Amino acid sequence: MTAAGAQQLKYMRFWLGGGWLLVLVAMVMSVLPGLPTFTVLYSDKIFHAITYFVLMIWFSGIYLPSRYWSIALALALLGVALEFFQTLFPYRFFDSWDIAANMTGVAIAWLVAVKGMGNWCQLIERRITGSGSNTGS
Repeated sequence: MTAAGAQQLKYMRFWLGGGWLLVLVAMVMSVLPGLPTFTVLYSDKIFHAITYFVLMIWFSGIYLPSRYWSIALALALLGVALEFFQTLFPYRFFDSWDIAANMTGVAIAWLVAVKGMGNWCQLIERRITGSGSNTGS
């Protein structure tokens, strides 16, 4: 099974399912009330950056480098949409610095991916299967 623009992965359903589960968790966490706060200055911004870093690096492991810009754009739009969506809840508010933190996470992950970690799913599959190359199934 190969999605359009995706790498040849034996466990594509697992990788895609895991990625969409991460997106769902990020969306739910964006609107939940009373999330724990930390004493570290700007900890929420760090959390935003880490969340979007993980999302970008996850999907870069599934898709070919030619799709990284599309993934980055989709995640950027998701982050902006969720900030606006938060205004519908009395306990949440729009914060442009959250968007900046999201974009920072995406940008750092994009750089990590293009510098060689974009094929991390294939590397794991090769380790699991013990093969030198994978063919999609």
